[in-house]
Amino acid sequence: MEKSVAIAIAEAALDCTYDSYPTSLQYLANADGSSSLVHVIQVKNDEAGKYFQAYVDAHTGQLVSTVNFVAEATVSRSLSKGYFKKLTGESQYTAVPINKTSILNGQAVLVNPQNMTVSPLGWHSVPLTSYNTTR
Repeated sequence: MEKSVAIAIAEAALDCTYDSYPTSLQYLANADGSSSLVHVIQVKNDEAGKYFQAYVDAHTGQLVSTVNFVAEATVSRSLSKGYFKKLTGESQYTAVPINKTSILNGQAVLVNPQNMTVSPLGWHSVPLTSYNTTR
């Protein structure tokens, strides 16, 4: 299958548009231990807040896997001293636990995992005017 056909399949399946990032042909390991030759394509929809890497089987045209590049953290914001808005409240992250070898072996929800001693501004900070510190 030609690259242009694979791009059209990814765009239609994910309601996104090809973002011109170079495509590639790769082998993708399947859950059953087999592998598939796939076109790797990045597509996005800025208005809907979607951004995916799509894996389209080069022989069948089936969308066999995706990686969602959009990650969300739910936090509340409050203004702090200095040049940054400090985000306070509960931060949640879905992650693969360190003792798991694959996302297929399970995920965990981490709540407020940041260490405020080494990251006093937390993991999320937004500049008011410009960055002038690296702490």
